[in-house]
Amino acid sequence: KTTFLTVRMIDSENNFAILKDSAKQNSLIAETIALAKEHDFDGIVLDLEVSAVPFESLINQITAFTRRFSQAAKKEQLGFNVTIYGDVFYRIRPFAVKEIAKQSDEVMIMAYDFSKARGNPGPNFPLKGKEVYGYDMTEMVADFLNVAPAKKITVVFGLYGYDWKVDPDSVQADEKGIAIAQGKAITYQEIREKFLNTCAFAECNVRRKNDSAETEIRYTDNEGEKHIIWFEDFESIEKKKALLKQKGITSFGFWANGYF
Repeated sequence: KTTFLTVRMIDSENNFAILKDSAKQNSLIAETIALAKEHDFDGIVLDLEVSAVPFESLINQITAFTRRFSQAAKKEQLGFNVTIYGDVFYRIRPFAVKEIAKQSDEVMIMAYDFSKARGNPGPNFPLKGKEVYGYDMTEMVADFLNVAPAKKITVVFGLYGYDWKVDPDSVQADEKGIAIAQGKAITYQEIREKFLNTCAFAECNVRRKNDSAETEIRYTDNEGEKHIIWFEDFESIEKKKALLKQKGITSFGFWANGYF
């Protein structure tokens, strides 16, 4: 097996502080490389997640940090991969994907979490349906292939979903539903146990949507509250993989092993 040590940088405030300070960057890079070599990892994955307005200064900081990390890793004969949001082009995030891809051996696209927990119900990452959802995997693939070769791309699927409590009136008036609370993450394993094998809740309706390829569950809990769940499963993944293979992408991953 080939194993990679992942550096998860998911706190925006801490990330900004590191991106502005070359000494902190050097320390982080050196410690990561030392740890990777000590435990015989084959490479490093940089998971840098930032929520911010894409100012040119921030874009340049991220690109420079990625280049510095890549050069240091390769100097020690370590592979260097990066993770990138699947919606990086749609939501205009502060990443120069083309430049980052040049510095990386592999670009790992996080093709999940398109519909946010803090937003309204929707698919994890729709296969098709741009007209309904605003964006889809079909367009995502085209966007990434414009800046990186297919052989450099790995698409990572998320075997989970979100459970949103919704306004009961919105379920009747709006097919999508309007959330009245932040969605709660629920793994595919939990969904299978609670809703697919059997469902003890009232008005439990499970249906797969043709455009997104994903499954939506609508149910009423024991307190009479309406809920909508969207989730990814192996059937939807196979349909997405078929599209990706047509485009020359043959490397895939899953988030996360314990979820199924």
